[in-house]
Amino acid sequence: MITREYFADLDAFEFVFSTSSETVAISVWGKDAEGNLVDAHRVLPAELDSLEPIIGPTGETGATGATGETGATGPTGETGATGAT
Repeated sequence: MITREYFADLDAFEFVFSTSSETVAISVWGKDAEGNLVDAHRVLPAELDSLEPIIGPTGETGATGATGETGATGPTGETGATGAT
């Protein structure tokens, strides 16, 4: 078991876990200001297993689409200072 604890005052967060084994189980738990586990901020292996039928493996990347039209040219900037002669 590996345990990592981090603290951050965030409004949102995202974790990406990549494993090379089906036997690895990951769980994430949030804690309140007193250090108590908070059920509302948890991600458990059993909850992720329910996603398995709909997420499946990633398929091959499709062909790149045609390049779109070039956009309008923006305004010309101010002329810079003349250099030393």
